Amino acid sequence: MSLAPRLAAVAAAVAAAVFVPRAATAQAQEVRDTFGRVVITATSSVGRRPAETTYTVDQVDVAAQVLPRGPQARFPDSLRVAGVTGAVTVRFVIDRSGKPDMATFRVVSASHPEFADAVTTVVPYGLYIPARKGGQEVRQVVQQTFQFDIAERQRRSGDLR
Repeated sequence: MSLAPRLAAVAAAVAAAVFVPRAATAQAQEVRDTFGRVVITATSSVGRRPAETTYTVDQVDVAAQVLPRGPQARFPDSLRVAGVTGAVTVRFVIDRSGKPDMATFRVVSASHPEFADAVTTVVPYGLYIPARKGGQEVRQVVQQTFQFDIAERQRRSGDLR
């Protein structure tokens, strides 16, 4: 048997072993630019188009904005009655359509777990204007702080309980 058929057989066996199809998945990565700023991107694998870049506030022309008429986090009754105030800071990406990307949602800090739960419940329903860069809507990572203050809540809602 000559060498050419053997090499062809070995090459076919290697190709079959190496090129096994894998499930397409995307994984989020945290990447820093040359100035040390965080840029969150997603890399894709077999069968997916490259994911969009997500920018930070200092990398866009017009930053994403929260619309004030959006839903408010509900003050947990048990904490309101006890007179507990606090804050929750969260980080997530606002996509090109102005919707929160909950796959990127993280609680950065919370003064009480019930406050964190209230914020986690309301963020998916938040109303946002997406960021713009080069005249196009783009994804932007945002950090938003929610304050839970009894006096402020009573003044804003008119509730004098």
